[in-house]
Amino acid sequence: ENVVRAVADQSQSAQGSLSVRCSSVVKNPVCSLSVCLLLCIYRRPSYRERFFTMSRHSKNNTAHSIFTYHEKKMMKDAGTIKERLGTESFRRFESCWLCLQPAVKPVCTPSGYVYCHECIILNLGQQKKDLQRERALWERSTNREQESKVRAEWEAKQMELEQFLQAEEDISASTAYKTNKKAAPTAAPTQASNLNVDPRAPHKQLFVEERKEEARSKNFWIVENTPSAEGKPVKEPRKHLLCPISKKPLKLKELTRINPEYEHGPAAGTSDAPEEGQAADDRPKGERKSTHWLCAVSKKAISHQKAAVIKQTGQVVLMEYLDKYVLGRKGFVPDKEEITSKDIIPLIPGGTGFAAHNKVEVAKWRPVMEA
Repeated sequence: ENVVRAVADQSQSAQGSLSVRCSSVVKNPVCSLSVCLLLCIYRRPSYRERFFTMSRHSKNNTAHSIFTYHEKKMMKDAGTIKERLGTESFRRFESCWLCLQPAVKPVCTPSGYVYCHECIILNLGQQKKDLQRERALWERSTNREQESKVRAEWEAKQMELEQFLQAEEDISASTAYKTNKKAAPTAAPTQASNLNVDPRAPHKQLFVEERKEEARSKNFWIVENTPSAEGKPVKEPRKHLLCPISKKPLKLKELTRINPEYEHGPAAGTSDAPEEGQAADDRPKGERKSTHWLCAVSKKAISHQKAAVIKQTGQVVLMEYLDKYVLGRKGFVPDKEEITSKDIIPLIPGGTGFAAHNKVEVAKWRPVMEA
C-alpha cells in the first residue's frame, strides 16, 4: 500500500491532468494494481505510442468510412476516364476516312467525307455482298413462316372435318342403339348375346386412344417432342448502301472526283509518283511527293481551314476565297455562266489540338464505384 501511495503521489505531481485519489486506490487492491500498470506504461514514451495511439490499419486505403478523392484517383477499373487528345490523334484534312492515310485518287461524298477511290469501292462492294446474304436469309425465313402458316390452316381444316365426321358417327350410333333397344323383346334368343354389347365401347376406346396420344405428346423424351429454341425473327434488310462514316444512303454515282493541287511536285497517286521500292525522300526536294493540298485560288496549304470542292472541276478552294472570287462569278468553270452554292460540296475540315476548333476531350464511360 505504501508503494501504491508513493506512485500515485509522484504521478499526480508530474502530470497535472491526471488526478488519482489514493484513498480509493487503497480500498480496492485489484484497481490499485491496474492503475499502477497504466501509470507505468503511460510514463514511458515507447509504451505510450504503442498502447495509447490509433492502430496502423486506419491509415490504409479503403479503411475509412468514406471514399476519398485520392482513393478514387487510384481506381483504374471503375469510373469514367477522360483524356485530352493532341493533334496527332486527329485526321488530317487530306486523309481518307477509312484507311487514315493520304487519299489516293480522292473522291468525296455529298456530305463532304473524303475517301480513297479504292477504299470506298471495296467498302461498298462488301456492303452489297452483306445485303445479298441478309436478303437471302430473310427470304428463307419468310418462306418458312408462310409454309408454317399454310400447314396450320390445313391442320385446322382437317381437325374441323374430323370433328364433323365424329359427330355424324355419334348420331348414327345413337340411332342404332335406340332401334336395337325397341326390337330387343321380339328378338330371337340366339341374338340376345349381340344385344348385350355396350354401344359406347367405340367411344371409350377412342377416349383411351386420345389420352394415350396426349400423354405421348407431353413426353419430352420422344425426339419429336424435344423442345427447341425458336430463331429470332429476321428483319428485312435495307435496299440501299450507306456511307461508312455518316451512315447516310450513298450511291456510287454520287461520288465526286477531287483533283487537288499539292505543295511540291506531282500529286500523290499519279503516274509521276515514286515507283515501288523507291523512297519519296530520295528525289530532289522539288520533286518529292507531298500530301498537303493547296487552295486552287490562293495557293495556300489547307490543314484545318474550311474548304469546299467544285463539282465540275474537282478543285479545292478555301471558303474564304470561295465567297470572294468564285461564287456568283463567271469564267471559273468553262461552259458555265456562274457558280452557285449547288455546285460546291463543303469538305470536313481536319482536326487540331485546340478546343476552340474541335472537341479535344474524349471520355470512356465505365461503371462507377459509389462510396
